[in-house]
Amino acid sequence: MPVDSPWPLTGRVRELDLIAAAVSPDSAVAGVVIGGEAGVGKTRLAREALDRSGMLSQWVSASTSAQSLPLGALAPWVPRDSANQIALTQDVIANLAGPNGNTLVAVDDAHLLDNLSVFVLQQIVTRRLARVVVTVRTGEAIQDTISALWTDGHLKRVDVEALPEPDCSQLIEEVLGGPLEPTTAQQLWRLTRGNVLYLRHIVESELDAGRLRRYRGIWLWTGELVVSPSLRELIARQMGSLPEDVAMAVDLL
Repeated sequence: MPVDSPWPLTGRVRELDLIAAAVSPDSAVAGVVIGGEAGVGKTRLAREALDRSGMLSQWVSASTSAQSLPLGALAPWVPRDSANQIALTQDVIANLAGPNGNTLVAVDDAHLLDNLSVFVLQQIVTRRLARVVVTVRTGEAIQDTISALWTDGHLKRVDVEALPEPDCSQLIEEVLGGPLEPTTAQQLWRLTRGNVLYLRHIVESELDAGRLRRYRGIWLWTGELVVSPSLRELIARQMGSLPEDVAMAVDLL
């Protein structure tokens, strides 16, 4: 498969089964929260869950830039005219949840929501107005209202770990379309510890540089890793929540 196309989802059968059970209409909970470190694939997993659900879905992307604005992440569902803040939030809830509770609402990086958006999410979950998939980043400050959604039993929490070495190698081989030389597979896993986000950046960078190449049908990594500007920027953005093993590897580079 082309390396710049969406990477396949590998090694997540258990997580997908748990998410599917939590968002099904007959589930005892309103949905699921997907937790994990930066780069382990929470967003990818949430999107796959939405695609597989077959339900009408809404996707909300929280961000630091939208966090400073009331209902910033929910701007597409904010009506032009509302009499007051109560009416405004009621309209946003109705627009986002849709009719009959048959909508699946995904909120990516919910720890970055502003307070009013948190209230909207809390109302949708506790009143069972829609099925919900939420992602949160481990190690980040999370509003009590959001954490209560799973600690109080409204949502099931599923924690996502980095890929183990066999799944990591399988993923790379599927992307490259051929087997990896064993030492190359070990080096890539040791450097990234199965963090898919960093793995993808490194594989694509080393392919472009010609240091990761096919030799007699086997993919071989030669030379020393050079951290690309895009990977350097990514590391700078994520360093505060980088897993310790990955941070140590970056320090060595």
